[in-house]
Amino acid sequence: ELTGRLLREMGRLDELVIATKVHFPMGPGPNMSGLSRKPVVQACEASLRRLGVETIDLYQIHRFDPATPVAETLEALDLLVRQ
Repeated sequence: ELTGRLLREMGRLDELVIATKVHFPMGPGPNMSGLSRKPVVQACEASLRRLGVETIDLYQIHRFDPATPVAETLEALDLLVRQ
């Protein structure tokens, strides 16, 4: 949220590369950990909200999730790109 406030104060988002990452565990409870579709999308939406931006230029995966097939994670990332 502090970073989002600084970004708004700068007011020149078109000159910046906005990057964030997804990692796990994101929170307690079902569907809140791992790199499957739902937690990846929810984490991205939370980052957008905290940063106060509509788009992210670079969305990084913090580390490999052995419990989630790589194809599922890539499908989630593809979904985010198409949105």
